[in-house]
Amino acid sequence: RRMPPGARTSIAPYKVYPLWEVLSQAASRLPQKVAVIDGEREFTFSQLDEKSDRLAAALAGLGVEKADRVGLFAPNCAEFIIGFFGIIKAGATVTPVNAAYRERELAHQLGNAGAKVIIAHQALLPVVQAARGELPELETVIVIGEASGVDLSLEELLSKHRPEPPRVSIDPREDLAVLPSSSGTTGLPKGVMLTHFNLTSNLEQFLNRPGEASIMREEDVVLVHLPLFHSYGMTVLMNAAIASGATQVHMARFDMEQFLALCSRHRVTMLVTVPPVILLITQVPDIEKYDLSSMRVCISGAAPLSEELQQRLEGLTGIPTIQGYGLTETSPITNLDYLEPERRRSGSIGPALADTEEKVVDSEDGVRELPRGEVGELLIKGPQVMKGYWMNPEETAETIKDGWLYTGDLARMDEEGYVYIVDRKKELIKYKGFQVAPAEMEALLLEHPQVLDVAVVGKPDVEAGELPKAYVVAKGTGLTADCTGLEIDPQGNFVQVRPAFSGNILAHIRTRTRPQMATVRYKIMSSLCRDTGRQGEIIRQQAEILPSLLTITARENRDKTNITEAEVIVSGGAGLQKAADFSLLSDLAGLLGGTVGSSRRLVDSGWIGKEHQVGFSGHTVKPRIYIACGISGSPQHLAGMRESDIIIAINSDPSAPIFKIADYGIIGDLYEVVPRLIDRIKRERCH
Repeated sequence: RRMPPGARTSIAPYKVYPLWEVLSQAASRLPQKVAVIDGEREFTFSQLDEKSDRLAAALAGLGVEKADRVGLFAPNCAEFIIGFFGIIKAGATVTPVNAAYRERELAHQLGNAGAKVIIAHQALLPVVQAARGELPELETVIVIGEASGVDLSLEELLSKHRPEPPRVSIDPREDLAVLPSSSGTTGLPKGVMLTHFNLTSNLEQFLNRPGEASIMREEDVVLVHLPLFHSYGMTVLMNAAIASGATQVHMARFDMEQFLALCSRHRVTMLVTVPPVILLITQVPDIEKYDLSSMRVCISGAAPLSEELQQRLEGLTGIPTIQGYGLTETSPITNLDYLEPERRRSGSIGPALADTEEKVVDSEDGVRELPRGEVGELLIKGPQVMKGYWMNPEETAETIKDGWLYTGDLARMDEEGYVYIVDRKKELIKYKGFQVAPAEMEALLLEHPQVLDVAVVGKPDVEAGELPKAYVVAKGTGLTADCTGLEIDPQGNFVQVRPAFSGNILAHIRTRTRPQMATVRYKIMSSLCRDTGRQGEIIRQQAEILPSLLTITARENRDKTNITEAEVIVSGGAGLQKAADFSLLSDLAGLLGGTVGSSRRLVDSGWIGKEHQVGFSGHTVKPRIYIACGISGSPQHLAGMRESDIIIAINSDPSAPIFKIADYGIIGDLYEVVPRLIDRIKRERCH
């Protein structure tokens, strides 16, 4: 059951060597080949190897010894690679830091790692300086760029030292090469102990695939837009490109126009990316002006890629697209679909890599192995599985049991071993492929003097995957931490909503399944609207207003189309330009099991019957959801809406009064937004 007939061929035994040999061997094999294109700069493999040798010597001269931790805080650039390999050649451990971190997060990661030295890009120096007071163990800051004061310049260090790294004895199976940060399956970020062997064996699994098409070749040109501080970029892009002899084209910050221009200019052959970028590619209106004909494969990871989006990219660009899967705790790759069309399966992350065992177990007891096709928690065992969490044996014991790593992801496996990720058991929010720990955000929000309690949950978003959303109980509102607000019976049904609620009760949200979560959000928003005042949320240029909520509402309230009984009303106002526009609103209302409404002016114009008039001198309505399309919001009209549980406003004028009472607002052209919203709800209904 764990190793099906279609499992990949074993490539054991694995060579055991230090990770830095990946670069040394590439430099020996391809000394003059361009390894990195960074803007207008180019670096050969031999140059990267020599400069990292010089850095290793410099670090040794600064007192860095074997097993010391050195921070690496930089966007994508050639110096990141030099810093990475220079650190491990000195026998130290790299702790790569998210380049978007602020001082609090930086201090937490470096403090937890006990880093003595940090190599930081000059653009990020203010963050380092702000955090330095919280880092008594941090002795030295090496700057990529111009240094000042007591800080050291990377360029000057390289020029002052010969390319003679210290001789360090490494046990690849035991000694740590990298200590990245991960939230794991729950809780706050913690260090993930990845040994040299974890990372070299994972490279072998990724690149050496007997009986399959090569995934990355020496002649490949790879666009590196994913951050190298993330394990996905570090292994699948940086280290794999070096090991295979491919050329990397670096992007420090993502910009779609530059992204496509670089692909065209450098004849990029391989794209390693994430679903949000794939979505953006499919939305580029004039993509045909960019030459993508050199692209032979696209690999998507870090977040689930829907079958529909995968096929949309292939249909639009002709680029064969496959999906992979992994975790920071697994170095990171564990699964990858096949390149061969006859073996590839859309929507699947593919079978496990060579010498990787997987099974799906009951998500409640965590032990009983489930039959093929049933959904449960995915467990993984293999040479790429981490050594454990840094100085955290309790979390390690919770995550790795009897050699099996518990991923916290819900999946199903078919008879041939192809795996499909269904959802997440763990409470982490996945934002554009990055893990966001609700507990960390809650702790931050609770520091505000006016916050009594808070719960953070994930809100579905088509571009980001999920957006963090906080429900806050403010001090001085009469709400206390022991207010109930929401009662749940033993079967998990929501049986009562009270006017007040607290974050303690909201914690239940993170234990619910997706449909239940949407239901909870609906009831909580209803309670907020009635009892604690409205809080507008402007979603600029997006048609993503909780489609799950809308579809649930539609299923529960079909055929209530009488204007006085309707629980969903889609109403038009002066923003509509012609009578035919009401067909657009009717389509949206029909999807939601509701009816259309209108202002008095449109009734007087004869565009719609008086039976649909709402607001001033019209029908009094109390729908659960009121969608106001092109309604500016006269006092009379606003007064007629206030009885609604949820108000959604669509208007091109950001100063329209309607936004002052709307729970959700879209600033945008009605004729662009409504069709996108209709399309999104239809797709959500299909899922």
